[in-house]
Amino acid sequence: MSKFPFFVFLLAIYPSLALLTWNIQEVDANIVIRPFLFSAAFAFLVAAINSLLIKSRPKAILISTVVIIFFFSFGHISILVEGSSFAAAPSTLGKLTGIVLSTITLLVLFFVCRAILNTKKDLSAIYPSLNIISLFLVLSSGFMLMNSYLAGRAGSPIRQNVEPEPGAEGPDVYYIILDAYSRQDALETLGYDNSAFVRELEKMAFTLRSAAGATTHRPPCRCLPP
Repeated sequence: MSKFPFFVFLLAIYPSLALLTWNIQEVDANIVIRPFLFSAAFAFLVAAINSLLIKSRPKAILISTVVIIFFFSFGHISILVEGSSFAAAPSTLGKLTGIVLSTITLLVLFFVCRAILNTKKDLSAIYPSLNIISLFLVLSSGFMLMNSYLAGRAGSPIRQNVEPEPGAEGPDVYYIILDAYSRQDALETLGYDNSAFVRELEKMAFTLRSAAGATTHRPPCRCLPP
């Protein structure tokens, strides 16, 4: 385990697994297959390119890991920055937030990779630690995913308690909020007689008021007729 950098691929598939864990109730689990394949292929491609460009294999693996982490973390950082007061500002600063964020990210990535290339330490010594950390992240998300799946199959006990008994009948309740409703005289110009509806509302103790081209129907103090 200490000789093989499993963490490169584990850290690549972890974001998709974590996203599925938090949204397992809304999506099908099979939807994660394509992101898994893309993440694994992306990690393999980055590691292969760095291995060709860099003679030291541990440095190539570690730089590949840094690139993968920055790649999958940039979206979260971008969302965090876009929700800040700087991005919401209508000034030029708010418009340049994306450019500034991308520039800072590239600079940080450049200096981190440069520090890895210039170091003379044996970087393969941190393989075990990175393997354990990445394995813990993947297994923790896997256990949470399995727990959510088993809970979904068993059904929620709270939901089962509130479901009505078979054969039980209750009233059909419709709660309708009208944004606007035309006056009686306005509807008459369109050839529609709305007087029956108005009379029924008045029988139910609704107060009808005409204002700004619309009629508002509302009870004076209660919804049920006296």
